[in-house]
Amino acid sequence: MDQKVMVFVRTAVEENAVRAVPGTDLAWLADGYAAVTAVRALGDLPEVELPIDM
Repeated sequence: MDQKVMVFVRTAVEENAVRAVPGTDLAWLADGYAAVTAVRALGDLPEVELPIDM
């Protein structure tokens, strides 16, 4: 049985002396745009192999 778990992360932007790097989510948010970043568990990326020492 396949189950999907949906988790949401809420962020806030606070102004500080350092300018956000252009093209990042923080820069888009600071400029008033919405930003959505897909976050997946490493297990969802079959092409990525992690070195595991047992």
